[in-house]
Amino acid sequence: MNKYVITGLAVVMLGGSLFHSGEVFASQKTTPVVKVANQKEISNEMIAKHVDQWMQLDSYIQRGGDYKDGEYKSFTYKNQIYRYLAADIDTKAELVNKLTKLITPEYAEQYMKAKGLIVHEGKLAQPEADGGSILQWNKAVAKLISSKGNERIYKLTVPLGDTGQNEFFHVQCQNVTNIGWRITKAPVSVAANQGVTEVAKQYIGVKYKAGGTTIKGFDSSGFTQFVFNQLDSKVKLPRTAKQQYKLGTAVKKSAIKQGDLLFFKTNGKDVSFVGIALGNGKFIAVTVSNGVSIQSLDSSYWKKAYVGAKRVLK
Repeated sequence: MNKYVITGLAVVMLGGSLFHSGEVFASQKTTPVVKVANQKEISNEMIAKHVDQWMQLDSYIQRGGDYKDGEYKSFTYKNQIYRYLAADIDTKAELVNKLTKLITPEYAEQYMKAKGLIVHEGKLAQPEADGGSILQWNKAVAKLISSKGNERIYKLTVPLGDTGQNEFFHVQCQNVTNIGWRITKAPVSVAANQGVTEVAKQYIGVKYKAGGTTIKGFDSSGFTQFVFNQLDSKVKLPRTAKQQYKLGTAVKKSAIKQGDLLFFKTNGKDVSFVGIALGNGKFIAVTVSNGVSIQSLDSSYWKKAYVGAKRVLK
């Protein structure tokens, strides 16, 4: 940690830019009650509740906690107005203790840095800011979309206030030994096509297997089918690259977007290979030599084998 002495007061920097991710729970008057999931297995309903508890705690921290009469104090540092956190979270040890009941220690450190927290006169303080949204995390519905070892990715459908609309987020969790399930990263807002690429990237390194359709090994079309099957979209890909090529809308090479399917003739005769576009000339696919890996459309091999692109997600 770097120490800065300002007008005789020690200031310890804990972070960088302000992080906005929570919503305001105006009716919450105490620290959110945290019920920790220590089971080896965790259901979709439990993970939705876990994320809701995390977002409540995030909101609590975002507003500085619940101040008692006369407790709220602010000060100016480097032309920025800061406020001390409420008494139950005004030391790093207290805050870390609350955070790590829901998120991993690594994410807790990242979170505090992202909040721009500093230590001033021995107490935690954060930049003054109003954070919030109308996302109803307490009504979120979770769906498991990826499972690899002790890590999982869930897609959460979160109601947007009373608009009748939803927003979608991916949440990564890890089963920490002797502790239980913890969130490893901030929920990431995703559109359908972004979701495809995020899920696909989780399997980088899985080996090639002829006819493979599981994480024990994939062939190219088995991989694309597997990834799309984990999404909430109504798109269900058939088994082979040739069959998948019959779906969707043709897309010019110059108009390819992430999530589009890219097709190739690797046998010189017919469509025999498929990958998922990542954007900027890159795509993810399964090759015999590298398994699930990121490839470049600009390579001489793929340029020669390229057949076309199809958009199956709107």
